[in-house]
This record gives sequence, structure tokens and C-alpha cells, in this order.
Amino acid sequence: MKTHPGHRISGLLAALLALLLGVLTVLSSVPAASASATSRHAAARQSSTVAKVVKKAAKKPAKRAHKSAGKSGKKASKSTRKSGKRVVKTPTKPPVRTVVKAVVKAPVKAAPAVVVRSCPPTPGGKALGAYYSDAQVRVYACGPRPTFDGAKSSRGPVVRPFVGSSTYYEGYQCIELVARYLAARYDAAPGYANGSQAVDRYAAVYPTRFVKINNGTVRQAPRKGDVLSLSTSKSFNDVGHTGIVSSSTVNSAGNGTIRAVEQNFGGKTGTSGYHDYPVAKWRVVYTSMPHVKWLRAR
Repeated sequence: MKTHPGHRISGLLAALLALLLGVLTVLSSVPAASASATSRHAAARQSSTVAKVVKKAAKKPAKRAHKSAGKSGKKASKSTRKSGKRVVKTPTKPPVRTVVKAVVKAPVKAAPAVVVRSCPPTPGGKALGAYYSDAQVRVYACGPRPTFDGAKSSRGPVVRPFVGSSTYYEGYQCIELVARYLAARYDAAPGYANGSQAVDRYAAVYPTRFVKINNGTVRQAPRKGDVLSLSTSKSFNDVGHTGIVSSSTVNSAGNGTIRAVEQNFGGKTGTSGYHDYPVAKWRVVYTSMPHVKWLRAR
């Protein structure tokens, strides 16, 4: 069957028209796709920015919530401690500080000078060898002994216990040594007295400085620094004798020995200026002068 030429032309036109419509359709779809891609990219960027803002905003409330939780925890801890019968405070360590202290050495105090009272100058005067010594004074026993040396007279040249003393003695009498010692050690002015009266005299003149102790007083044996008075009479109204106790070795039962530095005393030790006395049951024993007492600083 033969086709009519007009029909062929109509078919071609229809095909061309269809092709043209297809091209137009394709061309119209390209801008739409490009716009769609651009829109997608913009949306993605906007979504990323929004996500960052949201994340940053979410951190701040979290920090606030953490601080708030810490404060509320402390308050709860305090309230818990206060709610009990005892309030227990949690100790807090102070901050460690490094303190540098300057080391300042205190000045060393010099020891007080020892007052030395040697023999007052007189013709033929000399130290016998023995002396009394403590942290403050050193006092020497001197001679010659008026009663035992040389002409063996109870008298001798004028002797003053220290320079400027108004009191003097005839030679190095026993009382001269005691007067020299008490003036140097206790600033007690000497006064004329026999050896047996030395204790009573100084105790009466200086009652706040000295006390006298009778022979045989329990637990009151003579000790270093005490002054002895010895007498043949209970009333101590004779010449008697006196000396300074330089050492004592008396035990708890009141038995032992004392040594006294003395002047114008007889015997072998008298030439050296001392004498040892036995002590029995708190009593100083000396048969020639059995009555004894001693002076002690308060």
C-alpha cells in the first residue's frame, strides 16, 4: 500500500516537533538542576553554622550546671554536717608559704668579773695559800698569824679589810678575813667583833640578808659560803674563832667533813690558812671550842 506524500510530510513535521519539544524540555531542566544544587550547598552551610551556634550555646549551660552542682554539693555537705549533733568542720590546708628568717645571734653576755680580795698591804703581809672562791669572789687567807708567827703576839700592824674601811684590826686576825669576804660578796659593811660574835653581829645588822643556824640542826649542815663562829662559851661572849666554809661533804645522815678557810689559826693546816672539821649527826665537832653556829645568806 503506498503512502501518500502529504502523510509523510505530516509525519516528519510531527517528529521534528517532538524533537524540538524534547530539546526545550532538556534546556529548561538544566537551570533548575543548577539552582537546586546551589540551594543544597547554601542549606548545608547554613546547617553547619546553626550546628556550631547550637553546640556553643549548649556548652555554657553545661558549665553553669557544673558550677551550680558544685555549690549545691558544698551547701548540702555543710547542711549535712550541721544537721547532726556535732558540727564537723572539714580542715582546710593553708597555702604553703616559704618564709626566710634571718638568723640573728644574740649577743653573748660576758660573765661577771670575779672580785678578788687578796691580802691588804701591810709590812710582811703574805698569802698563806688557801682561799675561798665562787663565781663572784676570791678571797685569800693571809699572814703572818699574830698569835702564832714571829714574836707570837696577839697583836700586829693595822690591817683594814679593804681600802677605805673605817674598821681595822691588829694584824691578820680571823675576823679580818670574814669581814673582807662579807664586804666583797654581799656588800655587808664590816663591824668590829670577835670571831665568836661574827655570826650574831651580821645576822642582827642584816636580818633580810642572813640567817643564823645553830649547831645540830637537822639537815642544815654547814655548806660552802657559810661563816662559822666557834666559842668556848654557850653565850659566845669570848674571843672565839671564825672562818669561811669552802667545801662540805656531809651525807644525808648528817655525817662527814667540812673545810674552812681561816686566818690566825694554829696547827699544821693553820700555816696554810684552812682547817677541817668533822661533822657527826649534824653537829660540827671541835673539842677546844664545842659551841658552834653559822651564818647563811638567804
